[in-house]
Amino acid sequence: MIKEIKFSKKAVERINLLISQKPLGTFFRIAVKGGGCSGFKYDFSFDDKVDENDLKYQNIVVDK
Repeated sequence: MIKEIKFSKKAVERINLLISQKPLGTFFRIAVKGGGCSGFKYDFSFDDKVDENDLKYQNIVVDK
């Protein structure tokens, strides 16, 4: 299980810029879903809900 995810400074700056254009309380969500060439694909979206199982870093949430 992943215990740590690292984001580059540039990635966090870009995500913050995108979120600043959304309503207050919006998070950037990263998820892995079934599909794609290797059986999985990344899903990036904006969300206003954080699940208790989500990993959270600033205003970025990652599906556990």
